[in-house]
Amino acid sequence: MQPPTIPHRARGPQELPPPLISDKLPSSPQDSISSNSSGGFFGSTDDERPLILASIAGGRILICVALLMFAFLSSNAGNSQKGAGRDRASAEVEGVLAGGESQTADGPSGDQLDPSGSARDSDSEDPLAVASREQAESNSTGQDSETKEEEAIVTKVPNRQQQYTNPTRSGGVAGSRGGSSGIDLSSTKGINPFVGEGKKANSTVFVIDVSSSMLGDSKLPRVLNALNRAIDQLGEDQQFCVILFDTFYYVEPSVNGLIKATKRNKLLIQQWLQNAPRGGGTDPMAAMPQAIGLGPERIVLLSDGEFDPTNIATITALNKQRSRPSRIDCVGLIEDVLVLREIARENRGVYYQAW
Repeated sequence: MQPPTIPHRARGPQELPPPLISDKLPSSPQDSISSNSSGGFFGSTDDERPLILASIAGGRILICVALLMFAFLSSNAGNSQKGAGRDRASAEVEGVLAGGESQTADGPSGDQLDPSGSARDSDSEDPLAVASREQAESNSTGQDSETKEEEAIVTKVPNRQQQYTNPTRSGGVAGSRGGSSGIDLSSTKGINPFVGEGKKANSTVFVIDVSSSMLGDSKLPRVLNALNRAIDQLGEDQQFCVILFDTFYYVEPSVNGLIKATKRNKLLIQQWLQNAPRGGGTDPMAAMPQAIGLGPERIVLLSDGEFDPTNIATITALNKQRSRPSRIDCVGLIEDVLVLREIARENRGVYYQAW
């Protein structure tokens, strides 16, 4: 038996399904166009926004790259200018070191000229070049001052010569450079160490080495030549004595101590010196106590070689025991006699280098 059929009931309007099209869609194409145009750039769809953001980021990157390139080019330009300045300064410094000062063809007096020919102010010059030039001038002035001071010392104490090589025959005090060897005792010009410098002494004792080493190279004739000239220059108000030494000491037989520098006494000593004893060793301690014992104002000690260094202290002690110690000048013949130099220094004397 079939079930009873239920007749289809007509559906009312309230039972119809909702429409498939959204109410937000434009009702016409004109409405769609007006909606898109009113939204503008920021009313773009979601699919277009990533592309726009990418474009903005790319623009920013290009701007940054451009700024970096500009900074890099500016830095290179600055470095190039600095390098050119350093090269110019180096060239000027080399000119200073080579010539002692920076010079130009148009400025021999020392003022630097620019290409237009006008002198540049010191403020516009490169600081490195200015400092280098000032240093060079300072060094040059210091060297000139040092040279003058050294020459003055050599003139007063000519003991810088180390050996008798290539002697200078000018008659003056030779310098310490070029192998020269001091005062020429055979010359009538320049300083005579037996005469000395400054105020004349009231009394002088000449102590002369006549050992065997003085017999070679015409040493003794040159020494006696200078000694005779010094005796001739003595005034009658002055007193003198001559003591020769080798291992012993010798005086003119008729002389006993200091004698006045009369014509007769001068001739007496000069004749004795022509045939004076000579030869033997070198020992000034035989003669120096005799010379100091006479109490002269000045003693002149000459020798051509070194001897016992302990004699420095012995001679100095003997001299300072007196109420009025003598001034002891020393003459080193041909060689720089260090012991004599020290004796002169310890006894207010002057050391002379001679040949």
